[in-house]
Amino acid sequence: MTTDPDSHRFEFFAAVLLGLTAILTGYATMRSAIVGDEVLEGFTLSSQSYNDANSLDDANTQTFVADQALFLRFAEASFAGEDELADYLRTSLFDDRLEAAVVWWEGQQSAGTPQDSPFEAGSPYRLEDTTALEQMGDAAFDAAKKADARNDRFDQAVAVLSITLFAVGLAVLVKARRARALMIALALAGLSGGALLTVIGELG
Repeated sequence: MTTDPDSHRFEFFAAVLLGLTAILTGYATMRSAIVGDEVLEGFTLSSQSYNDANSLDDANTQTFVADQALFLRFAEASFAGEDELADYLRTSLFDDRLEAAVVWWEGQQSAGTPQDSPFEAGSPYRLEDTTALEQMGDAAFDAAKKADARNDRFDQAVAVLSITLFAVGLAVLVKARRARALMIALALAGLSGGALLTVIGELG
């Protein structure tokens, strides 16, 4: 029984094509899993940063309301001549931030530019800044979105590479040259597309 050299060459070519496709599929699947973890981590970090910023903002609001109430009681005691109460409030309950603001407010009164409270524009009174946390949340969210787009490319690569596996499998089964050529062309297109999507996923 003689063997057809063309048939052997075709089978070898099909085996190489299947091997390359299997390797690329495995790589794309692995990278999809790894980048998927990056997506989850990025969105988690973003959510945590935004939650921390919101919590700090709530704490700032509570502090501001408490400091306003404390200053109003101090001002009432001062204007009413209740010096002992005013001194107690200032020395025992004022923190450094409120004390600095009240010193500024008193300076404004003596300078002839009275301000209604130590919380007006120009006052050194400052609450905790949430900008850094918000920027961290924005950066993590943007990184997660970018990683998600990369992850989509790897998933798409796996889907496209499945076309190659299917086409090569059919090419081995059929005997007609035209049908084989069509299946091989489809397989090569799938392999090229999968490789391109994988490269795009790596480059971001």
